[in-house]
Amino acid sequence: MLRANPSLRFWATRLAFLPGILAILLVATFCIVHLIPGDPALAILGTSATPAQLAEVRHALRLDEPLTAQFRDYVIGIAKGDLGVSFRNGEPVAQVILKRLPTTLALAGFSLALVLLVGVSAGIAVAAVAARRPSVDSAFGAAASILGSLPEYISATLLVLLFALWLRVAPAAGIQSWDSYILPVIALSIAPTALMARVANREASVVLRQDYLRAARAKHLSLVRIYLRHVLPNVMTGVLPFAGLLVTGLVGGAVVVESVFNLPGLGSVVVASVQQRDYPVIQAAVLVLGVVASVASAVVDVGLGALDPRAAEGERP
Repeated sequence: MLRANPSLRFWATRLAFLPGILAILLVATFCIVHLIPGDPALAILGTSATPAQLAEVRHALRLDEPLTAQFRDYVIGIAKGDLGVSFRNGEPVAQVILKRLPTTLALAGFSLALVLLVGVSAGIAVAAVAARRPSVDSAFGAAASILGSLPEYISATLLVLLFALWLRVAPAAGIQSWDSYILPVIALSIAPTALMARVANREASVVLRQDYLRAARAKHLSLVRIYLRHVLPNVMTGVLPFAGLLVTGLVGGAVVVESVFNLPGLGSVVVASVQQRDYPVIQAAVLVLGVVASVASAVVDVGLGALDPRAAEGERP
């Protein structure tokens, strides 16, 4: 059945990667957490604690067990849906994740929408203008390269200084209302939008030179119809694979942006938990962020296969 249906085979192949990715994430999060310098018992009790008190806390947290035993218990807990409890306050980790996850998903989701809308539109528009003025393409490439290399923490800091502290037109931190997302979303989107615009520009430049575009113009079709019916769908088939890669970057960048804007998302939880050596929260948060990025990338791949069956058949769009 899969051989007879390339699209179904394409989707099944993409989705089949998810269990393997999950297994890698399980191992990676456990190893990363235990490579972090510091002692959770010391972080809990402070420097005034006696060796006996530290040993007691380590035993209570089962940190004195071999790493193999700790990893076994970690995997068994994940399989049962038990993420454990926080070292700091005993709160179930699942509750911590569920309270913070919506903020991170909203930030990453709004950012991805902005990246696609602005990046694709800008790329196509520049390609259309550059067909008549090649110098525009060079200036666009230089600007996109600069913005595309801008780290999220610099973008976020500059936006806070300009719009929150100087102009006072947006909140500097926290979430009071919907407009609290404006600066974080822009900060997270600047670099990916520039990169997306370059990809869309390259794809649009190729599409605009195709014979079917000349035929459409010869039929005196309106520009709106030409771009919506012929240019945009063909550009999107080249853009979507890159969008899948950007999802991982957006999820990772959200960690930085949430810290700068003090947003109650998983990113700020990860930073605080690393400082407190709260292993269960770190492991669960990183694992959930990895799963979200992996599932989103798989959905993008499946969407690409639905948009262009040639991608599912292994052909170049």
